Amino acid sequence: ILLESFSMLYLGILSKKIEQIQWPKFSYTFSGGLNPEMARCMANLAQISPKHRVIDPCCGSGTLLYAASLYSHSLYGYDLHANHLLGAKLNLPTYTKLQLADATCLKLDQHEQKFDRMLLNLPWRCHVSESAQDANT
Repeated sequence: ILLESFSMLYLGILSKKIEQIQWPKFSYTFSGGLNPEMARCMANLAQISPKHRVIDPCCGSGTLLYAASLYSHSLYGYDLHANHLLGAKLNLPTYTKLQLADATCLKLDQHEQKFDRMLLNLPWRCHVSESAQDANT
């Protein structure tokens, strides 16, 4: 699949036919949010199946989690910023297996559950020091 978005080209393997969907209008957005078209492409390229547990450790407003929800309903989102977590809760209110939490408490090597897929759009305007409490936007 070749996707052209904002003057950039992305190349990948189409694992199954992608149906056209009506992307919802999110209640909460911010300037660093991921383009929904790109989020859908990333979720498709990750080849997520219905039984997969999917994590987004930098979930922001939940765009990637929403895209992942088209394939799986076991979703885990983390973020350093409480306002983003509140926004993701507003944007993704109907997912019963959605878990959102502060990223400072995330320890993947000690997490109770293993994850099958990780989707993330790294924060691009954020410096994170060794002490996550010193994170600046």
